[in-house]
Amino acid sequence: MDSTNSRAIHQRCSRSVYRRPYESPPTPAPAHQRTDNLVERIGRQKAIVAGALLACAGVLVLTLVTPWQVSLVGYVLVGLGCANIAPALFSLAGSQNRMPQAIAITAVSTLGFAGILAGPALIGFAANHFGLIAAFVGVAIALLLVAVSTRWLRA
Repeated sequence: MDSTNSRAIHQRCSRSVYRRPYESPPTPAPAHQRTDNLVERIGRQKAIVAGALLACAGVLVLTLVTPWQVSLVGYVLVGLGCANIAPALFSLAGSQNRMPQAIAITAVSTLGFAGILAGPALIGFAANHFGLIAAFVGVAIALLLVAVSTRWLRA
């Protein structure tokens, strides 16, 4: 297949997938820029605390509230809360001076990937033994621990 045909196919697929303005890929960029400005104003540690508490509230709304319309609000809270936790942690790791920056960034990245890989398995394990609601309340508690643990972070 030549490049002209593949470009035309890509354009048709792009138009069919992204029909509404809020579904287009550039949409998250302005929202992320606004939250970056907020992080600059309040500081990285306070942004991590606020994000973790917001995400915790979102997980509790998702878990404990029945109407699906309200659970959409929970998803929004989780998304807004978690959006700047990882970038703030990477920034803090890069600005610390206890260890070389490359090792600190690698450690944060490794812990993040470990959470991505182990998180679903741990939630499933907890749900199997304690129930799904208890498992998600455990996720909310873990987010509270993220908020509390920022008192030991040093910029």
